[in-house]
Amino acid sequence: MSGATYLSVFAFAKAVKLSQSLSTQEIQSILPEIELLSPKGELIKLNENHHTSLPCTVALRVNDYFKSVRETELIQPNPFMSFQNARVTAKVIELSSYSKGLKAI
Repeated sequence: MSGATYLSVFAFAKAVKLSQSLSTQEIQSILPEIELLSPKGELIKLNENHHTSLPCTVALRVNDYFKSVRETELIQPNPFMSFQNARVTAKVIELSSYSKGLKAI
């Protein structure tokens, strides 16, 4: 189960419990008040746009392991960004060769 799925299920369950309702409007109105613990033990609060603020983790691969080297403060989501005048470039990387034989830390 991904982190987003985990948080969605538990946020919905907590919203139903707090609102004592299955009404979409009541559940949506209570979601910004909900705080949850993530699987990593971090306190997560849903924003009014129903997205979460999360840290960005930078990791290096060392001897077939990933080692976290830096984690940022919480980054506020901007799910409705406009790219009208942005110059976007992409580089496709074949990840399958990087993930062979990885071990959890």
